[in-house]
Amino acid sequence: MMRALRTLKPGTSGAKNETEKYGNKLICVRYRMDPVTLKKYKTVELIEDEIQNSKKEPGKIPVNKILHLKIYINEYQLRKVVKASGGKWDVKSQTWLLAYREILNLGLENRIVFGNNS
Repeated sequence: MMRALRTLKPGTSGAKNETEKYGNKLICVRYRMDPVTLKKYKTVELIEDEIQNSKKEPGKIPVNKILHLKIYINEYQLRKVVKASGGKWDVKSQTWLLAYREILNLGLENRIVFGNNS
């Protein structure tokens, strides 16, 4: 098995020609040595293909996630609307629990309390 002697990032001394040749596709240039024959080799690691990640975006809230909402005691109409949309009162946290999908539909994103969400 060949051992890597040096690994160089694109654009650094010793990898400039490869950077010009491969551009943004270049990940690194490695100098390797075969321990049996003592021959040295220069190898390149390239990006072959780019595929869009179909998984959820980092930081994106799933629409079915139950979140805590702050609704003040004198906001009777808003409490009725949240309750009609499936909201439940959480005694422990003193907040309303509602699916993010419903929060978006009602336009209540500014009412989300993130410290209590599990």
